[in-house]
Amino acid sequence: MRQPEPRAASMDCHIGLAAIIHELERRPPRTPKLFVVVDLGDLHRGGRVGRLLGPGYADGLAKAAHQVAQHEIGGRSPILPVDMDCFAFWLPDDGGTSWQPKVRAMIGKLREPLDCDGLPGAIVPSAGLARFIPGTTSVKDTVLAALVAALDARSTDESWLLLDASAGQAQKRIQLLLAGLRPALSASDQLNLVYQPRVELRSGRCLGAEALLRWNHPAIGGIPPGEFIPLAEQTGLIRFVTAWVMEQAFSDVTAWIRNGYRHSVSINVSALNLAEANFAGVLGEAIRRQGANPALVEVELTEGALVSDSARLRETVADIAALGMRISIDDFGTGYSNLFYLRQFPATTIKIDQSFIRSLPDNTRDQTIVRSMIELAHTLGYRVVAEGIETQAALEALTAWGCDEGQGYFLSRPVPADALLAWISARAGGGTSV
Repeated sequence: MRQPEPRAASMDCHIGLAAIIHELERRPPRTPKLFVVVDLGDLHRGGRVGRLLGPGYADGLAKAAHQVAQHEIGGRSPILPVDMDCFAFWLPDDGGTSWQPKVRAMIGKLREPLDCDGLPGAIVPSAGLARFIPGTTSVKDTVLAALVAALDARSTDESWLLLDASAGQAQKRIQLLLAGLRPALSASDQLNLVYQPRVELRSGRCLGAEALLRWNHPAIGGIPPGEFIPLAEQTGLIRFVTAWVMEQAFSDVTAWIRNGYRHSVSINVSALNLAEANFAGVLGEAIRRQGANPALVEVELTEGALVSDSARLRETVADIAALGMRISIDDFGTGYSNLFYLRQFPATTIKIDQSFIRSLPDNTRDQTIVRSMIELAHTLGYRVVAEGIETQAALEALTAWGCDEGQGYFLSRPVPADALLAWISARAGGGTSV
């Protein structure tokens, strides 16, 4: 392959990812190669020194880094500036590990102080690698895989990472999910809600249920929410996902009332939702549109959603409470500042994280922690829900300690809305759980 001519590293002449992919696709390598992406950190993305000394200093550091890398890998592999803080190049690939000394040496040199027009500078480099095999892998997939590997490499000891075939498949899966999520929001047969009952422990009565989103992808099948919800958050689609959940959950709780069941519904809200300019208003409008009773709606906020503690966050949470909805703090006990949240936000309920509940009653340390959390919450006037109840022993212990409510597989797995009503009826009549 005739390689593009090397270019100087500056803010004015970086090639750009799309342009690199387009150029390399026109004339891909004829032999197996390693595509290497080097991420220089936050030179132009908010580093303190860069902010103080200006963009010229960051440009100089990037240029120095390019020169170091070029020297270490040799002149036959031209540097391709991807953006202001990232560059790439090809390396020969014999299918073995002969490339490793060269990459290690490059990373080691980039970690040393760089000379930026007489000023010393430091960067925190990482390198991602992906194999290109003619006729087997595409240039685009190789480039994107190397970019992902460069980011993931920051959590490794050597600061470089080769993305293997399984990771490449994972990348393709992510692309497929991202492409399918927006169409799923308007499809009639992909997204659906299931409900996990919340039971009052002393009486055994079902008081409500937590709405949980499920996605049945037409090509892949069932997608766990832990996989697609983070993607929705990272791409800005979480706003539309939450809106879909609100409409369906509020419609269901209204239908329950029409059928003679006055049970509440709780929905999970992302930190990005709380950052929206008028999220409380959007929430209230959805309730009015579906004719739901705000008193039967509970909004669950995780610690991750509360960690920023911005003025907008506090205002949004206060506005939600003012609409008549209840607020609960989810995953209680897993964070660093939960007591601060109890003081700052108008929550009515805390939900003890399932990691503490699943070890009961064998773990005496967790027994002490759970009992203390229940006592503290009650002293402060909060209702307590235990998540992840999976055994009779855990249920009995929590009941004895005065925990108000519980949910978990021992009581019921998440079920569709109509099955929830059947479960409630069977339980009221002496039936067993689903």
